[in-house]
Amino acid sequence: MTEFDRFAAALALTESDDDQKAWGDQGLAMGRWQMHPAFVDQWWPDDIGVDWSWDHLFHAALLRFYTTKYVQGVTLSTVVMEFHLGVQAVKEGHWDKSYWEKFRKFHEAPVAARG
Repeated sequence: MTEFDRFAAALALTESDDDQKAWGDQGLAMGRWQMHPAFVDQWWPDDIGVDWSWDHLFHAALLRFYTTKYVQGVTLSTVVMEFHLGVQAVKEGHWDKSYWEKFRKFHEAPVAARG
């Protein structure tokens, strides 16, 4: 399992208990990663296959986000918080300790223990 796969799996469990049909934030977020339209618009890939599901598109957007952030040298905890709260909120010093702890528990769990 790659580091991105571990990240994506832990994030999905943190956000929605890995439910690709989940809706949240009063209907503003959807999918296993609870993505908002603005996030998908910013991070979706240049080429989208006609046979892609929404879940596939969200996965590709998350991969692009993750890869871009890591190339910039952003730490895992900051990447998680920027996904969860938004880049500007993190720049302003916002942090969600309980979210980070939940994510970290899933991220550090043995692969067999994941959903």
